Amino acid sequence: MNLLTNYNSRAGIYSELWRKFSKEKKPASDAPAPKVKTQEDSIKWSLKLQDALNKKVQKTGHTFTDIKKEFTSGCAAFIPSLYPELTRVHWALAKVNLFIRASELDLDGLLIAPEAQDIEEAKKEVTAAGLDFDFDNLDELFLEGEEEGEKEY
Repeated sequence: MNLLTNYNSRAGIYSELWRKFSKEKKPASDAPAPKVKTQEDSIKWSLKLQDALNKKVQKTGHTFTDIKKEFTSGCAAFIPSLYPELTRVHWALAKVNLFIRASELDLDGLLIAPEAQDIEEAKKEVTAAGLDFDFDNLDELFLEGEEEGEKEY
């Protein structure tokens, strides 16, 4: 019975904290990034994102397929409740930054989540490239590029 009492006690504390957290007002600077709502938004932001990813390809020498794969896996792995100050674009770019850094350091996949330096770099890239938007599903964007079967020899 002691275990149940302990659980109920913790559950009550967590519930109280959640109610407090959910009622707190966030400063205006923490306003959410605009969401993809129209096809025009989708096209505009997709083109900007495509340019940013292509710059990473040119800068690093990785293939677009590899960069796109890391970006899409970052989109899929993003949990907004864990990082409310970030958007899916921030997290996915941080995942790309981690991939690039890990390959330079030959860490062979030991790092699984972007670190602070990857996130900070992604924040700068989002600002510089005008990528301050968010989306719920990668299907809302148009990301095209050279796939494995499309390479010309």
